[in-house]
Amino acid sequence: MKVSDYIWQYLYKITGSKHVFLLSGGGMMHLLDSVGKSKFKSISMHHEQAASIAANAYGRTINSIGVCLVTSGPGATNALTGVTAAFMDSVPMVIVSGQVSTLFSKKKMKIRQLGFQEFDIISSVKPTTKYAVHLDNKDKVQYELEKACYLAKNGRPGPVWLDIPLDIQNSQIKIEKNKSFFYKNSNILNSNPHPKNEEINLVIKNLKNSKRPLIIFGHGTYLSGAKEYARKFINNFKLPCQSTWNSIDLIPNNNKYYFGRANSYGPRYPNFIIQNADYILSIGARLGVQHTGYNVKAFARNAVLHMIDLDINEAKKPKLKVDKFIKSDAKKFIEKLNNQLKKHKFKEDFSSWIKYCNTIKKKFPVAPSIENIKNQKYVDPYYFVDKLSDELREDELVPLGASGSCFTVSGQTFKSKKNQRVFTAKGMASMGFGLPSTIGSSLSKNNKRSITIIGDGGFQLNVQELQTIITNKLKVKIFVFQNKGYHAIRVTQDTYFQKNYVGSSEINGVEIPNIRKIANAYGLKYSHIANNKELSNKLKKILNNDIAELIEVKIDPNKHLYPKLTSQIGENGKMTTSPLEDLFPFIKRDLLKKIMISED
Repeated sequence: MKVSDYIWQYLYKITGSKHVFLLSGGGMMHLLDSVGKSKFKSISMHHEQAASIAANAYGRTINSIGVCLVTSGPGATNALTGVTAAFMDSVPMVIVSGQVSTLFSKKKMKIRQLGFQEFDIISSVKPTTKYAVHLDNKDKVQYELEKACYLAKNGRPGPVWLDIPLDIQNSQIKIEKNKSFFYKNSNILNSNPHPKNEEINLVIKNLKNSKRPLIIFGHGTYLSGAKEYARKFINNFKLPCQSTWNSIDLIPNNNKYYFGRANSYGPRYPNFIIQNADYILSIGARLGVQHTGYNVKAFARNAVLHMIDLDINEAKKPKLKVDKFIKSDAKKFIEKLNNQLKKHKFKEDFSSWIKYCNTIKKKFPVAPSIENIKNQKYVDPYYFVDKLSDELREDELVPLGASGSCFTVSGQTFKSKKNQRVFTAKGMASMGFGLPSTIGSSLSKNNKRSITIIGDGGFQLNVQELQTIITNKLKVKIFVFQNKGYHAIRVTQDTYFQKNYVGSSEINGVEIPNIRKIANAYGLKYSHIANNKELSNKLKKILNNDIAELIEVKIDPNKHLYPKLTSQIGENGKMTTSPLEDLFPFIKRDLLKKIMISED
């Protein structure tokens, strides 16, 4: 069997993917030929960055392994952004790259290049993959394929990379003579750890002793396949919970025990809740600095914090005080804890704490009502995301833009429903993520309708993929926040750099072309939402069909996104940041003191 044929045969069988995202090139010709003859459907993207992002989103949507194929040299380097995003967000993914023939490889020669487009991609991608290997021996094909796919999915998931020279692609092998990774490692299957009995007992003890417990579900909960377990768990024991910005859709927003997503960008009420908790059980959440605030010492400072994760290094971050780390698969942990709590007949009364959570939630709503929006010349982004959430179907696919105002507002405001898949690239937060991610998400579900919200700046980074949408007849709705450039950069320059605007708007080189004309050029339906008054009717009309559509949403280019944590620059130039509960614009000190039950 030809090596390139075997690779696609194996990946189709093991990954769960039915599509390969690629951009053709000379260094992958045998791989390209074989994928065309395989059961995979190849999706020709128009930039390798977009191909890797689409594969990332595909894997996230099906909760399995996305697949991407690129050529040598620039093809491989162009794919790095989507791969790095997968690594940071623990998304399983397989990248296959072509490479120059071993006959023309520089190998250990002290020259920069011998073969055409030759580049040592493996050395570059090792820091941002779980496993990366240059496969220069045909007899190791089976072993390396098995190992890579196993590592992508097991333990803390992540991307893996196989770099395959042209002559190896074209080689003939006898699979029965190839070594298997599993023959020598048969005991590692299903090896994600269970929690120990004493660890479960410790958690139960803390739950029983707490007055204000809070469960935080992170993306690791979703990756472990524990979504339904998490929902049943909080409903069974009436425990208040939150999710991270990387697990927006884990708990439906209408669940009476769900209290939002805490973050340095707010909104206020989840931050007040997390800062007043006396016991926090974090399951599959990294608790990065955007979640804790940059004043990490002040995060949940009066709470006992237990962290459940597969990666102990997440508990070793500077200044984060983790009272107990439990290395465990999230699903296995929730299942075991649920069973033990039932045995203990756990029926603690947290009604007063839940009442407080609901009071704070009502007092500090995320999105404004239309009566409270002063500027009617534009669409208020918070009002837009709130209304869009209301109008979307219960099983909608919603891969969100990962940068700028669309990222911030969506993370704060989006209200997920029961069977929706809603996500963004939280770790990398790269411009250009939204458009190719909606392609990958749609294709993973048989061309199902997919919705994305992106900024006008991010839109231009992968605008070429509008052609991919047309070619594949995808039912996507692309909402573009038109705020004349890089809004997040402009606001930072406005706040901290004395309005020295460089590289952020049309007056200093960042120009946004006519979006209507772009839509027309690609043959896409175009719509425009100019203000809040017309928002509701236009949304209903746009969402009443499954036609691919580009929608321009006019946002105030000068609008600041509040509330958010702010930093002060001291005389020595050192930045100091407020604790998570004290967001700008600051509320009255006496009110803040009243809200904070748990003060030092």
